[in-house]
Amino acid sequence: MTVVRLAPPWRPPAPHRVLVLVPGAWLGAWAWEDTARALQERGHTALPVTLTGLAEHADQVGPQTDLDTHIADITGFVERNDLRDVTLVAHSYAAAPVTGAAGRLGDRLERVIYVDSAPFAAGMCMLDLMPPQAADQLRQQVDASGEGWRLPMPPFEVLGLSSSLDGLDEGQRNALRTRATPQPFGTFTQRLAGLAEPGPGVDRVLTAPSERHSPMPRTASPADLGEAPPDPPARGARPAGPASIRQPSGLRKVSRDSFSRIRGCSAVLKGGL
Repeated sequence: MTVVRLAPPWRPPAPHRVLVLVPGAWLGAWAWEDTARALQERGHTALPVTLTGLAEHADQVGPQTDLDTHIADITGFVERNDLRDVTLVAHSYAAAPVTGAAGRLGDRLERVIYVDSAPFAAGMCMLDLMPPQAADQLRQQVDASGEGWRLPMPPFEVLGLSSSLDGLDEGQRNALRTRATPQPFGTFTQRLAGLAEPGPGVDRVLTAPSERHSPMPRTASPADLGEAPPDPPARGARPAGPASIRQPSGLRKVSRDSFSRIRGCSAVLKGGL
């Protein structure tokens, strides 16, 4: 597991943040639409992105599309739009390209939030997270129904073995089923290389709101976004060592009123947005 430094010294939440929302496998910017709307209502700039080969970019894909492609998508988006003091939000698979992009954005980056995920280590790929038999099954699926380079989203009965579909009604599941697009398999097989560490002032936060991650982002209501700063360190407390991971404290109970808002991220944003 990647070693993550403790967050920088506590400070009150900024009145405005710029958040780049990166979806997980098979999804596009559409998965973040309600989240973006809720954040914008709170006065923040929320910018969902679609990675190459997915959703509206499904025609911009080929066997050569890989993890480096998605890293370049994120860094290119931030740089083209001249974004500063950026918070990258990674859901699930997006942890891989976001980790790669975070070390390349220099002083443009302020914070990284990993939702249902964690930072990747150099030399790691998505298939490393799976038992060998499961990885072999994915390769067989790609060969059989993905022309050797595309990974269709598994059926829900298979997806539910490792993910939680709780809180999604039939209409919502149908939206996920019909809008998901095959994942370029090179993004699962390419190992993260040339990893650079983000700057020392970059705040990195992990959140896992449930024992089993969701195949798409889930949130609470807008009222749960950005309400309070994180708990300051106790007076006289010593900074933790390099193996420390910052986690949000006091996670509040959340509702599932919208299947396309992130539940976990709202709890983190409540703790410091």
